[in-house]
Amino acid sequence: MRWAVISDIHADAASLRLVLKDAGKAGAKRIICLGDTVGYGPQPAEAVALVRKSADVCLMGNHDAAVSRIRGTHDFQRIAALAAKKHSSMLGADDIAWLSDRPYLHVEKNAAGETAFACVHGEFLSPGAFNYIIEPRDAMPSFAVRGERLMFVGHTHDPGVFVLDAGGTPVRKPPRSFRLQDGCRYIVNPGSTGYPRHGECASSYCIYDDSSQTVEFRTLPFDMEDYCGRMDRADMVKARWLGYALEEQKEAKTAAKAAAAARKRRILTAVLAAAALAASAAALCVAVQRLMDRSSGAGEDEAAVETPSAQAEEDSGLQEEDTEDGQSGGDIDGGGIDGGAGEAQTPAGDEATAEPSAPEADAPAGCRSIDSARNYMTPPQRKGPPRSRRRKPAKGVKPRRGSRKTGS
Repeated sequence: MRWAVISDIHADAASLRLVLKDAGKAGAKRIICLGDTVGYGPQPAEAVALVRKSADVCLMGNHDAAVSRIRGTHDFQRIAALAAKKHSSMLGADDIAWLSDRPYLHVEKNAAGETAFACVHGEFLSPGAFNYIIEPRDAMPSFAVRGERLMFVGHTHDPGVFVLDAGGTPVRKPPRSFRLQDGCRYIVNPGSTGYPRHGECASSYCIYDDSSQTVEFRTLPFDMEDYCGRMDRADMVKARWLGYALEEQKEAKTAAKAAAAARKRRILTAVLAAAALAASAAALCVAVQRLMDRSSGAGEDEAAVETPSAQAEEDSGLQEEDTEDGQSGGDIDGGGIDGGAGEAQTPAGDEATAEPSAPEADAPAGCRSIDSARNYMTPPQRKGPPRSRRRKPAKGVKPRRGSRKTGS
């Protein structure tokens, strides 16, 4: 079974709700309150109603006894005495009667009916005296009068553990979760739900699990600003330390916000630097790609320039040959030469079948036809027989220089 052990609520219903909710999430099946349901705080009626509804056991605390008028406030500080008097006027008769009926000591049994632990508000030697266990020596009387292995006390608002081993000398340990060891006995203070006066400004309580033999300390944030606001609205007198605690908490919140803002700035700076680096890398990649493209394009241009040049040289040679052919003074056909008329000789046997050739009107002797002239004027596109098949002038015949003009 799992128990939630809480103490010193001190009329702070808001903090009590948070603790009960957390205990439920932690799997607690029973709630044990070590006393001081009222005193100091701004919500005595709400706190009493919530404890009566939620706690399985609630013990008598010194502030409960003062508010229910079982004992006086002669040993109280002025603020505590004023709060007890005010709470007495704020509670109904039924709540006062319930407070006055709280037990001073409780021994909890487990599911098997065996003793699980004992609990009291102050100390076990004289529960009604509400003495404090602050130092290890203060724990010795309680260890002496009780035989339980595990005991719980409140009252000091200071969470911690007093351990008694085989050596017989108790030692105070900080409020850290632990497992019960053979040969050791323990007095555990869970701290306070409300009105935290020691160390960290937080609500604290304990979870005891008898199956695993562990005690777990649990803490929850305590909103001092909200608490002081509720105290002001309830017209409760505030202790001076509350003002100091409030200022410390405000400073802590401001520092936390500044640290968070600085952390966000560092993250943003890192992101921007990474983005700038990525942009630079992308720009470098683009520049390299452009350079590679330009290099490739320059190679293609050089190849393109070299090809027309070679073609131009070849065409130039063809033109020179054509020029020499044009200067021969006549047309060459089938190896015969006509130096004057420029007409081809036709064999006698072919006269009947030969087609008459179209006369080249106005074409000077020794000149090309118009179609040949056109081919000559556009040498890059000229298509003719391979150079090896071009006819050469007959030996011994000196070509005449003729006019290069074409009749048109």
